[in-house]
Amino acid sequence: MKTKPDDKVLELKKEVQESKATSKTDKKAEIKKSFTYKWENHRYLAVRASYQFFNAIWTVVMAIGMFLAWLIAVLAT
Repeated sequence: MKTKPDDKVLELKKEVQESKATSKTDKKAEIKKSFTYKWENHRYLAVRASYQFFNAIWTVVMAIGMFLAWLIAVLAT
């Protein structure tokens, strides 16, 4: 069965509306970047270096915390 031209127009309109809806959410995501993203990709080297420094410290603190949580869980059983 052949589709009517009106059906094709309706399908195209739906596709356009969906693409507009997704593009609005994408634009909002692009506009509102997180503080850490801006910090990590800053144009000045000192700012990027401070991000790397604090990120390394945070990673070590989290690793120690996970080890202590694991140790407590093992000793508690």
